[in-house]
Amino acid sequence: MPSLGWARGLVVLARVNNAAGQSSSTSARARGAAVEAELGRFEGDEDLDTGAAAGALTDPGEAVRFVEETGANCLAVAVGNVPGSYRREPRLDGDRLGEIVARVPAAISLHGTSGLPAADVRRARLLGVAKFNVNTELRRRHLSDVRAFVAADRATTDVLGLTTELRRGARATARAIGFATADG
Repeated sequence: MPSLGWARGLVVLARVNNAAGQSSSTSARARGAAVEAELGRFEGDEDLDTGAAAGALTDPGEAVRFVEETGANCLAVAVGNVPGSYRREPRLDGDRLGEIVARVPAAISLHGTSGLPAADVRRARLLGVAKFNVNTELRRRHLSDVRAFVAADRATTDVLGLTTELRRGARATARAIGFATADG
């Protein structure tokens, strides 16, 4: 049975995923851009964890081959993380992540960092993970701030004031999860 890879949440045969990744990388390089690819099984639905326990983890050897074949600049890996919210305590496979970071000739990204225990995030940072997706926390804060802003004055049309509050909230969220300093 051929190994499976994932492209934008859809399962495809590895050779199709590799061809798509290679095509994307070639096109991006010609335009001075970079490509982030996914390899592993990401079963989150952007709102709820539906497969952290059942998800297939990224194989380090396959990750090396995939990046070498596609030329991807950054690789999002599945090591117990999923996009969205976790229904149960996630179990990040730090040893697997460490091996991937050490072996793969590209930056490593973690999708589904929202909700990971702080110790796992710190370990991933120390291992050398280059990119962390924290969309769920940011969306929660954003929606909360929009509700509060509108509740304070239901007749408001102050979009610039709302934007200021949303930026402030995003900075506070980034600080709270350890991704920003007090001034930024």
